[in-house]
Amino acid sequence: APVIQNHEDPASAETAPLLEVPLGTRIFHSIVVHHEAEFPIQLEERFVLASAAPDYGKIDFTRMTPNEYLTRTAPLERVEHRVCAVMPDERMHRMLGLADGEPVLRMTRRTWSRSRLVSHAWLTHPGSRFELSAAFSIDD
Repeated sequence: APVIQNHEDPASAETAPLLEVPLGTRIFHSIVVHHEAEFPIQLEERFVLASAAPDYGKIDFTRMTPNEYLTRTAPLERVEHRVCAVMPDERMHRMLGLADGEPVLRMTRRTWSRSRLVSHAWLTHPGSRFELSAAFSIDD
């Protein structure tokens, strides 16, 4: 997966609300394009609370996905997903190799660990190469 960026940024007016933190809080900002075979299937843009995953900025995401790393470092307590269809901006169009006029499905995924919000990700998928399915069991 090509890693476009993975660096530390102090939380700004735009990014602080995503993780519900004060301005200036240490956060990481990564952008990774995931492929299946030769096709780009997901543009992942993620913001991570540095205090919950202090080595995040040093991880080689060509060897392990951000999700795999975070699951090991900050065990999941709660996950929230929202999915919506949107028209892509130029960056999404280019990175995902979209056809003209092709919409994308954008999942917003927020995860909590140890009672705090640790990750906010936008997972953007080409509309023609994405299907959302879910299965769950109900315990008595």
